[in-house]
Amino acid sequence: MEIKDNFLEMAHEKTEMVILSGRRDRRDISFKIGRTLIRPSKAVNYLGIMVGENLSFGKHVEVVTGKACAKLAALARIMPNIGGPSTAKRKMFYGIFQSLILYGAQVWHRVTATKKYRDKLINVQRKALLKVTSGYRTISSGALQIIAGIPPLDF
Repeated sequence: MEIKDNFLEMAHEKTEMVILSGRRDRRDISFKIGRTLIRPSKAVNYLGIMVGENLSFGKHVEVVTGKACAKLAALARIMPNIGGPSTAKRKMFYGIFQSLILYGAQVWHRVTATKKYRDKLINVQRKALLKVTSGYRTISSGALQIIAGIPPLDF
């Protein structure tokens, strides 16, 4: 039975493949759907979470922290550090930031055991907390978390 027998179609241009386990040479693996040749990639986006080879989620943390930095930069342009919105509005902005970062954390949380990715998360959280607290950039990350009453992202 084929897909066409059930009156279904497949979007060949959207089809991706990632090898989740094994030690085979990935350059030799490919398959063809219609006229499109599909080769394995390092990571694929599945429901908003980047799943990498061997079920690694490091790429996800890199992508999400990059997006969050871009959003924070846009926010920095419209929200002055002194004066500006009230503390309640600043915390609301942090809530939006936190939901962006922590989406799917139940799946990828183990990646925070690696110092590289934990540091990326703490660094981007620090930037957000500087905006929430209207703090100077010389304040440590731990102090910002205490002042704002917000736990570290790697918890």
